[in-house]
Amino acid sequence: MPKYGNLDLALTVKPNDQNRLRYIHLIKENLIVIVNKNNPLSKKKSIKFEDLRGQKFIFLADTFRMQDMLINHLHKAGIKPDVYYKSSHDLKVVYDLVELNKGIFIFVEKLTVIDRYDNIRCIPLDVPAAFWDVDFIVKSDMKMKSEARRFTNFFLDKRNLEQIY
Repeated sequence: MPKYGNLDLALTVKPNDQNRLRYIHLIKENLIVIVNKNNPLSKKKSIKFEDLRGQKFIFLADTFRMQDMLINHLHKAGIKPDVYYKSSHDLKVVYDLVELNKGIFIFVEKLTVIDRYDNIRCIPLDVPAAFWDVDFIVKSDMKMKSEARRFTNFFLDKRNLEQIY
C-alpha cells in the first residue's frame, strides 16, 4: 500500500488549490449550453451567464469540479440557480430531461453527444473565463521522476504541446 504523499502524477480537472501543486496543461475545452428547441435561448448564436436568468438547471453531482465553477459564474451574474435535477453520472438522463424541456444543461462541447435527440440544440457559452481545463499535476516541491515525465510528454506530444524536461 502506498504511503500518503507518494503520488508522482495525477490527471485532473484543474482544482482551486494552485499553491502546493504544479500544473502541466493538457486540454482546454469550450462549454456549451444544451437547451430544448422550444426554449427561447435556442434562437441565440451564443449565450452569456446573464442570459440564463429564470432558467431551470440540470447539473451534474457536486463531486464534479465543473459544477463549482458554473455556480460561481452564475452567482457573479446575480443568478441563484433553480436546480431541477442533479445527475450522478448518467448523461442520457440529463439529455432526456433537456429533450423534455425540463431544464438546461451546461457541459463540455467535445464530450456532448446528442445525435439521437431531435429537440435539443447546443449553443456556445460566450464567457472566456468559463471552460473545462484538464491538467497533469505534481507537487510543486517535487522533482518529477523520469517515468512520469516520459508518460506526460507522450500526451503533450500527441496534442502538439510543449514537452517538459
